[in-house]
Amino acid sequence: MDRDSDELHATVDKACAILQRTRDGDDLDPSDLSLTEYAVNGHLKETGVAKFNDLYKRVMAGEYTKPWLHGVEPMTRDHEGYIYYKDKQVEHYSKPYVYSLEAKRDLIELRNQCAYVERVGGELSSSNVIWGWEKYRGAYGNEKQAELDRALAGGGVTFSKVVIDNNWNTEIGFYKPGISNWDDIRDSPEFRNLYVNNDHDHGFEVSIQSYRYGGAKEVLDAEALSIIPSCFEYLKSNELLEKVKSQNFMIEPEREDSVEDEYDGYDSDMEDEDYDDDMGDEL
Repeated sequence: MDRDSDELHATVDKACAILQRTRDGDDLDPSDLSLTEYAVNGHLKETGVAKFNDLYKRVMAGEYTKPWLHGVEPMTRDHEGYIYYKDKQVEHYSKPYVYSLEAKRDLIELRNQCAYVERVGGELSSSNVIWGWEKYRGAYGNEKQAELDRALAGGGVTFSKVVIDNNWNTEIGFYKPGISNWDDIRDSPEFRNLYVNNDHDHGFEVSIQSYRYGGAKEVLDAEALSIIPSCFEYLKSNELLEKVKSQNFMIEPEREDSVEDEYDGYDSDMEDEDYDDDMGDEL
């Protein structure tokens, strides 16, 4: 976008003030640091300019706090990609994976595991939460099963575990209520996210395994479904799940010449890699 000298100087002054108040940007979320860089370089549309000005106001007023990654409290990410539970470094997410729906699902479970380790008095570190998780797995799964039972209140739930492999470099897994079919999966945000952000020229291997757990009365409860990822392996290994249907097939997706640009905060002539530079789909 074209800018006169006064506008450029004003933007640079704001950017310098933001950096001075945030330890050269170290206290900024990666997306907010990138927003500041794009503002200085003139790569923001009207929406982005408004967000930059709002960032400036919050920083100058002392009201800025680093946003939770994917909105998952209390998880944050630094500029090197390290993930923190509160102030403890516990994992590392690389780009572009960090912005995917798969990363959000993994982050929620990581948060749950960190909270459990914290509650039982363990050290919050990747050595415990990731590499040494096996020593907590059984007790954690048992606790999550009890939580699921409370949510079901004597009833049961039917759900599907879906695994999609793009036969190249990415495999995702997620859960759906009921007995899912390909039409359900194809229209899901999870598949769309995989299709848009990864190679899709090799087709897809799709596994849909449907299970039932609990009492006879079916309970359609979002809370119960949200607990299942935390205890699925525990329930399965203890033979507490009834498999009701198994589907495995190959899909050759329709090819698209281009993917619609979902980012509305930047000038359209920016290089593609700029969209991946710590911004996600915020602007």
